[in-house]
Amino acid sequence: MRRLGRSDLSVFPIGLGCRRLARAKDPAALLSRAVELGVNFIDTAEVYPRSEEILGEALQGLRDRVVLATKGGVRVEGGAIMQDLRPNSIRRSVRESLKRLRTDYIDLYQIHYPDPTVHPKETAGALREFLETGEIRYLGLSNMAPEEVVEWAEVASPISLQVPLNPFQLRMYDKARVICEELGIGIIGYSPLLSGILVKRDASERGHFPKRALEEAERALSALSEVGRAPAQLLLNWACNRPGVSVVLVGATQLSQIEEAVETVGWDMDEEVEAMIGSLAFGYALDDERIPQRVIRVMDGYRGDRVALLELGIKIRVPSHVGSGDMIYVTWAGEFAG
Repeated sequence: MRRLGRSDLSVFPIGLGCRRLARAKDPAALLSRAVELGVNFIDTAEVYPRSEEILGEALQGLRDRVVLATKGGVRVEGGAIMQDLRPNSIRRSVRESLKRLRTDYIDLYQIHYPDPTVHPKETAGALREFLETGEIRYLGLSNMAPEEVVEWAEVASPISLQVPLNPFQLRMYDKARVICEELGIGIIGYSPLLSGILVKRDASERGHFPKRALEEAERALSALSEVGRAPAQLLLNWACNRPGVSVVLVGATQLSQIEEAVETVGWDMDEEVEAMIGSLAFGYALDDERIPQRVIRVMDGYRGDRVALLELGIKIRVPSHVGSGDMIYVTWAGEFAG
């Protein structure tokens, strides 16, 4: 067991990520088996409302055995996900998650994405109301750059930061690791298998990724298959043992997948194998892939900068010359790229 940041929460290094929980044949059996094996960190989000509902049903009788985490601060508008951290919006998000999860408290409530149009102190003020009543035990962050983590640390007491963590997506982890260590913030890694692409687990996800990413994943799987352990176990062991990592989320939908993941813990990887997996990160970075996006409108950010709402739905900071209707490039990591 590991401590999550500077909190009193103890978590098993493998956690259950529930974005795809609805795809499981028997979600209740999957959750029960995970808890039986020692997995106690369960993570979902308001943007996956069906997942929260399923968890609310499946956790009856198990609630006191798990650390229940969810994420909020986004809303779906026209099929697109948009950050919305205005106080009234985040209050509504917390209440709706509590209702769907059928619980009177959430162990870890995480801000899913930063909102460059709302100052963290406004959102933190609204969340403090739930912290004071005990409806939220701890506050966490997700998908944030180091400077955003610092801003939140100045107005709240976040104990965790959730970031993508696989050989093709290390930029956010690398940037945030040092500041998280300084602030006593535990890192939660998600997408360790790149939505199954790195182990050919879920063909339905392949269409979301660039062609180059699929080609590089094939090469990586070929190399991992020569080692002697299941590629998924190698990647999970590697991710769990990155400095500062408290827990790594696995999006299991089958009992065999969660059983395989739990076996990741308790053995040491050979230095040569670890170096080989690390070398994958130098061959290709998914975060550098660029996506063309049209700017729907521009607005002022709380730092006095310029923020663009993209057709994808997300808000990002852009240079002052970017205007409504412009076509721009955005990196896979959500940064302006020209």
